[in-house]
Amino acid sequence: MRAKVFTIGGLSAHADQPTLLDWLANFREPPRHTFLVHGEQPVSEAFGEAICERLGWEVAIPARGSSVIV
Repeated sequence: MRAKVFTIGGLSAHADQPTLLDWLANFREPPRHTFLVHGEQPVSEAFGEAICERLGWEVAIPARGSSVIV
């Protein structure tokens, strides 16, 4: 597995959507893959749509227990 896990210091795990979107907007380059793996399905879907609309990134919400090959 070549995945990397990052800890986001300075943000609450319960940060509001605008704060997280502002943080993501500061990436110099968008990530090759963006996965939302925390939160309830409707909230994750809404946040994924917000990321797509504001940043133009594709977002995936993998099913619990699923595997992803990138």
